[in-house]
Amino acid sequence: MAEFNFDELKKTISDAAEVVTKKTSDFVSVQKLKGQIYALERSVDKKYQELGAIVFEQYGKGEQVNDESTIVCEEISQVNVNISELREELASKHGCTICPVCESEVSTEAMFCMKCGAQMPEPTCECTTQVAKCDCNCGCGCTEDGSEEAKDELVEEVDSTPKETKEIEEQTTSDDEKSEE
Repeated sequence: MAEFNFDELKKTISDAAEVVTKKTSDFVSVQKLKGQIYALERSVDKKYQELGAIVFEQYGKGEQVNDESTIVCEEISQVNVNISELREELASKHGCTICPVCESEVSTEAMFCMKCGAQMPEPTCECTTQVAKCDCNCGCGCTEDGSEEAKDELVEEVDSTPKETKEIEEQTTSDDEKSEE
């Protein structure tokens, strides 16, 4: 039977450990260098963003910026408009509106923003009619498509009101006018 050489095994294991240690050390130093490069690239990206923000701010103030920057600033402005429209649509699906100051979602019934305390504007409707009943929930009397269909229905309802109710309404109106004088 052949004799097993432990010294040779020990040397082989020792050599393998040295190779693994060197490769691990090389791997760690490569990863460290990659990390440093990535950090510096991120730093440059942040500086580009800061520079872009400065140029966009100048554009917003109406200051002179070069033609290429103007084109990019106009594109950014349009994207911001699209983002605002989408946020408003999303907020309306939640039964909310957007705060004009901090752009947080605020309940449509709230008079003030819960985040920044800004006073919320009165809800408005794109339509122009002003009657008591409204299908678009603004109190204007129109349907959501802006037609005056609901207004016509209200006129029919008023015409079908009993005579006594009309007289009471007229009396109340004339009493209110007298008290205002």
